[in-house]
Amino acid sequence: MKRTVLISILFLGIYLSACKKSLERHSVDFNVIGQWIYTENAIGIGPPGVWKPAEPPNEIIEFKTGGIFVSAPDFLTGATNYEVVDSISLKIMPVTTLNGYIKMHYKIDAVNGKLTLQPVEPLCIEGCDYRFVRK
Repeated sequence: MKRTVLISILFLGIYLSACKKSLERHSVDFNVIGQWIYTENAIGIGPPGVWKPAEPPNEIIEFKTGGIFVSAPDFLTGATNYEVVDSISLKIMPVTTLNGYIKMHYKIDAVNGKLTLQPVEPLCIEGCDYRFVRK
């Protein structure tokens, strides 16, 4: 009887260990914090916009903890801070707008490691979208 209980506990431990490793392997990151490589943009009159490679390619932006933003040379140049407004919006500042910030909707495709930013305040009339991949 003791032997059966010990064997059962051993197999339970192995099973739980395997489940934990499986969950770790399949975890995805829905967090905006980190470095992102600017890969493409879509600008067009009327939907849908046409995705084109970013020019210049491979510029990096970074969202750091504490609201620190590191801009790319050709994307939001001079911006140094960000604030997550809600689950779909963030503000990046300072920028040369009337309010001193740009509010963007953001969407993270955690499975593919992609971030899409879309200006909403001030609104980009042409339908501007910017896509990044996690570095």
